[in-house]
Formats: sequence, C-alpha cells, structure tokens
Amino acid sequence: MEDTFGGMFKLTSSNYSVWKSKMRDMLVSKDLWMPVQYGKTKPDKIDASTWEVMHLKVVAYIRCFIDMS
Repeated sequence: MEDTFGGMFKLTSSNYSVWKSKMRDMLVSKDLWMPVQYGKTKPDKIDASTWEVMHLKVVAYIRCFIDMS
C-alpha cells in the first residue's frame, strides 16, 4: 500500500503520468503553482523574498511525494 496524504501518492518509477497531474492539482489548490508555472523567472508583482519562500515551499511539498526506494 502506498503512503498517501489527502489522496496524493508518492512518485515512483511507474506512475509519473498520473502523479504529475495530481501534483499539479494539489499545488494549484494550495496556491503554490506559480513557481512551477514561471520557473526561475520571478513575476514583477512579487518581491524577491516572497518569491524565494514560495519556491522553497513548493520544493519541500513536492519532495514529500517522491518515493526514495
């Protein structure tokens, strides 16, 4: 049985296509999609420190859903 968190499951070598769309939905629902959408290009309307914190949150959240085996 896979570990889940709110219906989200961990990324493995065989579930990327399903995991990717589910992860996008989770990030959008938590208002964390913008750093993924813009990449390293910070939008002008957001200051640098806010952007950095948001990026760190996204990375930390995604790492929670990667299977290390």
